[in-house]
Amino acid sequence: MVLEKRANANGKFWHLINGKILGCQDFHNRLEAYGIQSTNSFNFCLQNSIKKLANLPKAGLLDVLSEVIGTKVFDKNKQTVMLLMDKSESVDQKISTVLESIKDKLESLRVDQEQYEEYEEHMKKTNR
Repeated sequence: MVLEKRANANGKFWHLINGKILGCQDFHNRLEAYGIQSTNSFNFCLQNSIKKLANLPKAGLLDVLSEVIGTKVFDKNKQTVMLLMDKSESVDQKISTVLESIKDKLESLRVDQEQYEEYEEHMKKTNR
């Protein structure tokens, strides 16, 4: 089966299946009948793309395949998440440091409060 979509100089499109001209809706209906979604660009091979793919070196073919199956997007998102995790870990360490200093100050204030209460008790006893 040969599928074609041609455009003339005025921008009008012709949809052809095996050389037979169809309307846009009929064309899309036939594609969906064969299990091909017209919105998924990976179902279609543009002109000369098969020849280009056949002539690609292995590294280039790997790049194309990783783009098609989504591993490039996954790796990019993974790097972004790793950077966010590193930033959040540094923020967590800063928060832990500040929290420790607050705990130390609180303990110091408790000791001072106990000493002040002892002082008040002593002053009450001596003033009686």
